[in-house]
Amino acid sequence: MTGRILIVDDRVANLGVLEAKLVSEYFDVTTATSGQKALDLVNQQPPDIILLDVMMPDMDGYKVCEILKKNPQTAHIPVIMVTALGDIKDRIRGLQAGADEFLTKPVNDLQLFSRVRSLIRLKVLMDSLKVQRMASSGLGIPEEQLVAFPTDDQVHGVRIACLIEDDLLREKIETFLKADKHNLSFFSRVESFVQVLDTRKYDMALLPLTFRGEETLRLCSQVRSRQATRHLPIVMIAQESQEKALAKALDIGVNDYLVEPIEPNELRLRIRTQAKRLLYQKLLRLSHEKSMDLSLTDELTKLYNRRYFNAHLDALLQMESKQGGASCLMVIDIDHFKSINDTFGHDQGDKVLVEVARLLQTNTRDSDLVARLGGEEFVVVVDNATLGTGLRIAERLRRTVENKSFPLIQGGTMNLSISIGITVSLVGNTTFTRDQMLKAADIALYQAKHAGRNRTVVGYSESEKAVAV
Repeated sequence: MTGRILIVDDRVANLGVLEAKLVSEYFDVTTATSGQKALDLVNQQPPDIILLDVMMPDMDGYKVCEILKKNPQTAHIPVIMVTALGDIKDRIRGLQAGADEFLTKPVNDLQLFSRVRSLIRLKVLMDSLKVQRMASSGLGIPEEQLVAFPTDDQVHGVRIACLIEDDLLREKIETFLKADKHNLSFFSRVESFVQVLDTRKYDMALLPLTFRGEETLRLCSQVRSRQATRHLPIVMIAQESQEKALAKALDIGVNDYLVEPIEPNELRLRIRTQAKRLLYQKLLRLSHEKSMDLSLTDELTKLYNRRYFNAHLDALLQMESKQGGASCLMVIDIDHFKSINDTFGHDQGDKVLVEVARLLQTNTRDSDLVARLGGEEFVVVVDNATLGTGLRIAERLRRTVENKSFPLIQGGTMNLSISIGITVSLVGNTTFTRDQMLKAADIALYQAKHAGRNRTVVGYSESEKAVAV
């Protein structure tokens, strides 16, 4: 997952080291050598994350963070404080200023990349909620009916399942998280821990990298492979010597980790970040439901309709023009749909449309938009995505439909396929409009049909014409 990162440090050498590390992981990096320059850059083009050095001569990092968090336009941008200071008082002061994360110099690569990626995932959800609010507002929905952005005071009461054997560690965790009023349940057996996760009664899992002498990587893999727990946030506790295993854990899908001995403020930060993600996911779903109630959905499939799609994509492109970034648009058509209606009747055709809509929704992210344009044609908008990411999602959708057996009303099953035309909002330095993107994707879809159907074709928009490749 890529993102735009602003690094702020008055020492050029420090900037160079962090910039080189992040660029090597394909992040888009901007730098500033003072607090005021950082504030100016944020106002010009808001980044996804700010890496902010604490000790600077003109304006220290605490003051910069306070200014950012007090401004409604920048308050949602995650801030990582980078400091050589390890004192607990400094961390508390950073928390009071609104910092979302801490890194201590010299910065460990694994910590840097995992913390940055975790906060970028959170920022993507924040931006998605912002886009939904803009789209709904553009349709004339009153401000008081829109889903509001949450405050830090709302990030509490998360249900956490903890696989902890050591009584002393258990007491520490209970004490450290007491102030946030989280609901903690402790388990000492792997079997009961996995079983209770499947009940969907918990919002988060906290477990050690090593449990009773065995690594829990396979357990984490099982959690990620199960439908009920696929998106469950996992926070892991490890030893400093286990960095190699931690890297594997992050690859498997562990969301964050702590290194023992556990520091209270760090534990609260880790849990708070994942709790924020949960809250934003919940608010995104609530925003979807509110929009549905306001007649912005297709009556048959319950997806968003073309009216909402137009407003959503316009709002997304408007945000991208200010903040940078790109998105992908897919136009999807069910192959030979007319023959389904002619052979089996329109009731069967309606059932196929409903099931395809369900498959598209369940195989895309919460932040993506799935809508029905009309007839057998759907669209998917993937925000904050490269063309490569969009193609992977498109192919996953195509294969999912291809491998699905659709039940027939009179008994038996049938198979069908979809064709997809995909395009991007940004090529080089050129940003495209909604109409240009739709035209490019439509031409690509036509080429997919002409080439034999059941395939994905890329279309690029140039000026007022689209060229499919």
